Amino acid sequence: MSVQAEEIADGRKESVPNHAGLDSLGDPDEYIKVLQDVSVLVVGAGGVGCEVIKNLILCGLRKLVIVDLDTIDISNLNRQFLYKRQHVKRYKAEVACERAREAAPGCDISAMVVDVLTWRPQDVACYDAVLNALDNVRARSHINYCCMHAGVPLIESGSSGFNGQVYPILRGVTPCYDCHAKPRSKSYPVCTIRQIPEKPEHCIAWARQLYELIFGAKDNGNILSDLAIPPMPVGEGVKVEQARSWVRDVFTFLFDTQIAELIDLKDRWTGRQAPQCINYPFTSGDADAAGNSVEEKLPENLEDEDEAADVSKRGRVENSTHSSDDDSPQAKSRKIYAHTVESQSDALSEPISPNVAKQNQQEMKIADKFRTCDTNELAEQFISSVMQLLLDRPDDLGRAVFDKDDPLCIQFVAAAANLRMINFHIPQVSAWDVQSIAGAIIPAIAATNAIVAAAQVMQLVHLLHARRAGGGTISRETLEASRCRFVWVKSCVTGSTPLKKGALCSPDVLDMPNASCTVCQQQLARVELHSLEHWTLAKFASRICNERMGMEAVSIDVDGRNILDPDFMEEDETYAKRIREWTMLQHGLQHQSILTLTSSVSGKQLELQLLVEPSVSSDDFVLSGFD
Repeated sequence: MSVQAEEIADGRKESVPNHAGLDSLGDPDEYIKVLQDVSVLVVGAGGVGCEVIKNLILCGLRKLVIVDLDTIDISNLNRQFLYKRQHVKRYKAEVACERAREAAPGCDISAMVVDVLTWRPQDVACYDAVLNALDNVRARSHINYCCMHAGVPLIESGSSGFNGQVYPILRGVTPCYDCHAKPRSKSYPVCTIRQIPEKPEHCIAWARQLYELIFGAKDNGNILSDLAIPPMPVGEGVKVEQARSWVRDVFTFLFDTQIAELIDLKDRWTGRQAPQCINYPFTSGDADAAGNSVEEKLPENLEDEDEAADVSKRGRVENSTHSSDDDSPQAKSRKIYAHTVESQSDALSEPISPNVAKQNQQEMKIADKFRTCDTNELAEQFISSVMQLLLDRPDDLGRAVFDKDDPLCIQFVAAAANLRMINFHIPQVSAWDVQSIAGAIIPAIAATNAIVAAAQVMQLVHLLHARRAGGGTISRETLEASRCRFVWVKSCVTGSTPLKKGALCSPDVLDMPNASCTVCQQQLARVELHSLEHWTLAKFASRICNERMGMEAVSIDVDGRNILDPDFMEEDETYAKRIREWTMLQHGLQHQSILTLTSSVSGKQLELQLLVEPSVSSDDFVLSGFD
């Protein structure tokens, strides 16, 4: 941690920025003064975000807004220095704002706890620049979209282990975040895995870490190392009742207590579905309320593996056939599986050779791996696997590692991952899918974050100087004459060739935008109206879209939501009446809303930004940016 970071972390306000490396720019203090007159939005207050906030206030920035939806987790404390143990479970944005104000009382700093995926371009239009410090591709892409359509410069950044990159984005001048397809990565950010999983892969990565946390050696590098898992019963001759009681406590802690704490963070779930708890042993919406409990289905002891298998089999068949009215794909899969089990069971009741019996059992096991399970089955599998690991493998406790070829390990990980998917309303996957998905974790290196954040702030300073040199705008010529660069942070630890001196940070000339990019190269026209209360959608489509722009049978979408469909106009009179009578304001449109117009006749598509301009007469409009 730098001296300045230590001063902020300790609450000391007096600090002098270190301007090493700026000598070639003249007087460093004068060079960075350009930050004093701008308003900056920092999106993300995690590892890179903390460093960016520190750098900005030490460089004299006077107006800063910090946005983050996440709360502070104890695993953040080793690399996000603005936070201390007493801040755990509080919102990052709010704590970062408090700590920054302590270090820079003269700076206007505010915080917002909001899901940026709900933002529109007008939400970022008031800032001079936006600095992205996010670890989520979807959110980064959405911020990129907002900045491109609001005409606000964006400084993008990213870090992965010992590597990272920083680059400025300006619409029409440099490539935007979505100009090139992103490589499919099998690494998943820690914060996403722990707090807001969105994909099965996130839950699988969590379950892998959980397996090694419970049954493996102590590892402070495990992203779940701070979880207060109930203490495991130890010693020789652990009784089944002790094991069962402990399993109950673990199940409740992971899938009920922890989830309930997340649900209490109501701001986090604005605009998205809050998670659901699974009460022990299984009383979520997918559970079989009429069925027996898992405890009743488990044998009194697990010494007889055949008996345990038979009980497990019976439980699956009972659960898979309990609802004949459910036509979901998962229900159909369960019915097919149940029929397979019953058929095999009938066959096994007849005299057959040992080889045929063994083959039938193997086919049943293979079929089981390819289907998804309901909550009852998952709870049963989780409890059964934990009991077996505890009672049947005492020598492995404290040193187990994830092994995709270990059926019991896969049973635990698949059950835990799918239960977490149910918690977060994520479509479930089969044990086969769990076994095949690689859930690698991105290592968070504090030094890399610090280097990336330093480069990000310097690129902001360079960009502001380029804008000043261009008289308030930045052209391609102005950019090429400036110090703005695409900065690669390269690893000096890994790689096939040793890095030469001075190559840790490698600046590259910024490319041209991708001419086919649908985000930054799509035509954006603007229309000025006196008021959105004086225009209906029907009038807007007729006078502006059809008569002025030549777009027949136009469909209008805003923020991914269709508000006018010409086919529905012909088929549904109630819908048509609403289009003819409701004002644009009643349809949720506002100043700076961006409409996507699509002609169903020509197929032409473009984006049109609404601007409210009182000087325009109430029945007139001013269209610009349209050829």
